[in-house]
Amino acid sequence: MMFEEKKIKFREKLTPIKCKINFITLNEAEVPLRNHTMMLGAIYDMFTQVYRGFSRRYHSFKDVKPWSFSLLKFDQNFDLSEKSGFYKIKRGIEGYFYIKTVDPEIYKLIKRFTSKKILFQLGKLTLNIENANIKVGNLKKIPKYINMVKIRFDTPTYFYRASMNLYESFNAETFLNFQCEKFKRLGIMHLQPEQLYPYVESIYEDTHESWGYLTDIVQRDRVISLKGISGDIIFEINGNRSIKELIWKILYISEYTGIGTRSSMGFGHNSIISVK
Repeated sequence: MMFEEKKIKFREKLTPIKCKINFITLNEAEVPLRNHTMMLGAIYDMFTQVYRGFSRRYHSFKDVKPWSFSLLKFDQNFDLSEKSGFYKIKRGIEGYFYIKTVDPEIYKLIKRFTSKKILFQLGKLTLNIENANIKVGNLKKIPKYINMVKIRFDTPTYFYRASMNLYESFNAETFLNFQCEKFKRLGIMHLQPEQLYPYVESIYEDTHESWGYLTDIVQRDRVISLKGISGDIIFEINGNRSIKELIWKILYISEYTGIGTRSSMGFGHNSIISVK
């Protein structure tokens, strides 16, 4: 059954915890492009390594992170080194990243993590976490059990080519249908992906000229840059599910850390914006 979005009146709009963390680079260094396609990947890895044990205990699944993650105002400062495959990062580059969550336990985790200045070492690069501004959302509005959820998502802009046929797979309709089938297997049914198609910011332009160029890149680095897809989509929960269980499933299905690298057709960065 398909629903028009205007007929769905969501009970509450989620107001999650949002933490802005500022950092600065303390030295100049080269970071391998192959290992960290975007700098956020390195920062994300450093953050999650600190509490990797917590993530395992929380979800009983080592690769699931109970928060969303995004980086702003940093990547544009990269200089691509003359030495192929490396980013040259300058000293004194400032940036910040966001962590968002709807789970009070993660709020406690973030608060402990950001309570003092932290130095991170990434190869030869040192980052200093200078301060954090934590904005607590109204978690009381989040119901314990839900039957419908509206999700805002942004797919990666860098895709890791594994066993799939990259060129045939990436168009908006195929991508969304592929992901919705995954949700179905987890007991979450999609209601209106077709309504999303006209609004997606898309996608790989399938031209003969780009085929040869992209093929060369994939064969060399096994990493390829494509345009991403973003939008909102509504899912109906098959049975009354708890919000914590839903978060687990959404993070599990994303197959993506939010950093734009090494994805296997994951939904990417997800935000739960409304529930019913």
